[in-house]
Amino acid sequence: MGTKLPAAEGSAETANAPFASANASGALAPPGTQAGAGAGTGGAGGSPYARPVVMGTSYYSGGSLLASINSLLDHDPEASRRNQISKTREKIVQLEAAQARLEVELAETNATLAEDLDRFQAGKVRDIKAMLTTLCRQQITHANEMREVWQAFSLPSCK
Repeated sequence: MGTKLPAAEGSAETANAPFASANASGALAPPGTQAGAGAGTGGAGGSPYARPVVMGTSYYSGGSLLASINSLLDHDPEASRRNQISKTREKIVQLEAAQARLEVELAETNATLAEDLDRFQAGKVRDIKAMLTTLCRQQITHANEMREVWQAFSLPSCK
């Protein structure tokens, strides 16, 4: 197995290379650009960004940002405006439907919460009544026991 030596710069092998070539800083340049030529402005060659190359009707800058921006731009502003208006109307209809649905949901939730609060309040009242009744019975029982103890230890002259 032998290693392949890099081809000379002017050879047919580098001229017909289908792959992107590296510039002096090691950054890849898109096919059709010169790797050694300065990318960006000034021809310094130190910029990692490739110089835009015209490919078809849009510019290729080595990334998808410019392609995204070109796809967003519409050449007919009137059609773009109509498109935006129709999208906005659709969004308004969707939001109004969501608002109506949420209003119904809110009313149902309020009714459910009111029922739960009433049930909780009734349960609290019932529990307090039961606790106070138990306390009163214990007080009566304790008072009767204390009366019996008092009567057992009281002086005969007090009877």
